[in-house]
Amino acid sequence: MEDAIRRFLTYLEENRGASKNTLSAYGTDLRQFSRVISVSPDEYPFPDNINQVTLTNYSEWLDRQGYRPATVSRKMAAVRSFLEYLEQVEGYPNQHSAAVLRSPPNPRQEPIVLSSDELQRL
Repeated sequence: MEDAIRRFLTYLEENRGASKNTLSAYGTDLRQFSRVISVSPDEYPFPDNINQVTLTNYSEWLDRQGYRPATVSRKMAAVRSFLEYLEQVEGYPNQHSAAVLRSPPNPRQEPIVLSSDELQRL
């Protein structure tokens, strides 16, 4: 799996002009994904072993970690992009539906408005 992740990151850099920050974040997220879906600490999965069950398990794992919605969205985007790359560029069969990796809603905070008194003091 590590080789596929490296090829994907190279592809993003060379063909999509991804920034170093994006490459770093995606690399971290995909290696975490690989560890989470692995059968044991010493055995990493192969890309063609990714299926609906592994994606569902990963999505549920993310929910339990307490990440902020924006972080979960980024992690899921990294995995979705990786799966698309594997299918479209490397020709791995589609044994999954990336629809399982829906991003959580990102609640927007209302802006803080100054009161009349605060405006006067300013």
